[in-house]
Amino acid sequence: RLFLLRGIQVSQSMGTFAHFLLALAYGVVVGCGFRAQSSNEGFPGPGKLLKAAPLVVAAVAKPNFSGEWHLERSENLKPFMKAIDYNLLVREAASMARVTQTIEHSDDDSFTFHFGTFPAVVPKRTTSFRLGAEEVSMLDDGGREMLMSKPQWDGEVLKASLRYVKPEHDLEILRYIDDGHMVEHVRHLRKDIEMRRIFKKTK
Repeated sequence: RLFLLRGIQVSQSMGTFAHFLLALAYGVVVGCGFRAQSSNEGFPGPGKLLKAAPLVVAAVAKPNFSGEWHLERSENLKPFMKAIDYNLLVREAASMARVTQTIEHSDDDSFTFHFGTFPAVVPKRTTSFRLGAEEVSMLDDGGREMLMSKPQWDGEVLKASLRYVKPEHDLEILRYIDDGHMVEHVRHLRKDIEMRRIFKKTK
């Protein structure tokens, strides 16, 4: 009988201890959920699902190219001109020319460029276009005809395709602002060569 009584006492003690563990576990779970909610750490309380935070994408501020820009320096100009079949005399003259670009850039992304060089190889010329234009005829500073197509924004860079009519050359032109200067960056799509012209704003 003593043995049975002790067995019952042990069973009752074990049952009480098990209930204590269950209550403790529930309290920890509930407590964790409560702390997560009150501290805004993103963890759900009991019975609640996590919700994804909204993705916020900052808008890229596109530059406005309006103003009068004077060529300050060129990078790799003469080798590039040789690659597009300009002779030595023209290459040397181009490296010493004073180039001015006056740009009207509207809020609706329409552009008007006024080009001038001194000494003048060709008369001053004007080119107007809008984003996405299929084909715009224009002359380079040496008087050669080019076709510009599909100008578009790539982040902060205005880019377009250029094709020289005769002799044929396929290029890509990128225009962007770098440290307060306007950069005209031209790449040859069939030859491993490129050049940059850096302009300083005067007005």
